[in-house]
Amino acid sequence: MILCNNDCEPCCDFCIYAIHDEFELNGHMEIGGPIECKLHRDEEHQEIAEYCGYCDDFHCFLTNNE
Repeated sequence: MILCNNDCEPCCDFCIYAIHDEFELNGHMEIGGPIECKLHRDEEHQEIAEYCGYCDDFHCFLTNNE
């Protein structure tokens, strides 16, 4: 798990592997919540992403560790 700092609380909403919903609102494309995981394709990880959980491979998008 790669966190951005010691206070980072893992959530798929901040994971670099999450794919987010996209929708149009008032003529603009908006980004919604996570809908799937592009790293793990199994059903368990898809449910984790959908319900904003996290797994051991969580990688916060705010970290500068690649």
